[in-house]
Amino acid sequence: MSNDVIRVLVVDNSAIARAGVTALLARAPGIEVVGEAGGPRAGLEAYAALTPTVVVADLQVPEMDTLEFTRLARGEEPVERAAEAGQGVRVA
Repeated sequence: MSNDVIRVLVVDNSAIARAGVTALLARAPGIEVVGEAGGPRAGLEAYAALTPTVVVADLQVPEMDTLEFTRLARGEEPVERAAEAGQGVRVA
């Protein structure tokens, strides 16, 4: 097993939830919380700047769902655009 530190970014629109998750993770050996973000847009910026190993994100945030966040973080095209370009199916 590797001795590498797992770099974690915590993304949640609730400051209380972010603080709680960050506090729990900070106590775990081999884990370093490299940043926090209050929403998915800020999370994408932090992801690009901090290059974490893992992102812990709220599944339900007002701006976008976690799947869209993941696609954008990975540099993939949003589902709406990909579907429109491919088969004309719009995903809401």
